[in-house]
Amino acid sequence: MESAPNGLQSFKRTQDYEAVRELAVRAGLDVTDKSVEGIVAAFGYYLDGRLMGSAALECENGQLFLEWVAVDSSVRLRGVGTSLVALVEDEARVRGVTELWAKVRVPEFYRSIGFRVLGAKEKGPKTLVGCNGCSEFNRSCHPAIVVKNIRGKKGES
Repeated sequence: MESAPNGLQSFKRTQDYEAVRELAVRAGLDVTDKSVEGIVAAFGYYLDGRLMGSAALECENGQLFLEWVAVDSSVRLRGVGTSLVALVEDEARVRGVTELWAKVRVPEFYRSIGFRVLGAKEKGPKTLVGCNGCSEFNRSCHPAIVVKNIRGKKGES
């Protein structure tokens, strides 16, 4: 799981969920009131020992979801988010998940890595309830519910 070609960067599992929260806030996610208690697995991208990207598998009402996907602006567009989501997909698959759901701010990114954006009339286990009252709704944040079929072996979708 770890990849550190030059010894300065690596992808690895993390249990420092407060660092994941701090990164999410730095990356602009509105998670200041959100608890990290539901996180069952998290992965980070570290550069020079500093957490620069994260993604987690979170349990909510007995179901597992992709959450806490955040990448520091200084390392965006380098495949960090894609790699972190793939690690969460693999973890979810091992835990028996066949469809991975998420509420996301940047649906285009998720579409580019194989997720499907739900249509306005489609229903899933995640909703946009709570987004309507946010001051950033449809301004800097254009949220969507996404889902990906993750049946199959590690690395397959």
